[in-house]
Order: sequence, then structure tokens, then C-alpha cells
Amino acid sequence: MNKDEKSCRELLSRNIKRYRNRLGLSQLHLALELGISVAFLSDIENGKKWVSAQTLSRIAKALKINIRV
Repeated sequence: MNKDEKSCRELLSRNIKRYRNRLGLSQLHLALELGISVAFLSDIENGKKWVSAQTLSRIAKALKINIRV
């Protein structure tokens, strides 16, 4: 993984966790809403896993945020 990819993963991870916490959602609640495992969501939030564009779109919708590039 190159430096840019690592930086992008870290930013995405922090933001998902931050917005989930702002809404008062547990990882379990969000994972159930997204149809993914809690372990996978945890790995996303810890920068261990990357998400597809489709999953990212579902996460943004569940967290009531817009995706910006």
C-alpha cells in the first residue's frame, strides 16, 4: 500500500467512525443496516479493509452524509 492509499484509508476510517458516533449508532446497528458483518465494519473503521464504491455509497446514505471527492 502506498502513502496516498494509506492516507485515504485513514481519512475514510476516521470519518466513518466519527459520523457513526455522532448519530449514536453502534457498529452492530450500522452493520445490520448495511448488511455487512460487524467484523468487516470494524476492519473498515480501523483501516484494515477497503470498501467498494457501492458499499461506500450505502455507508454514506446510512450516515446521512454526502460523498465528496
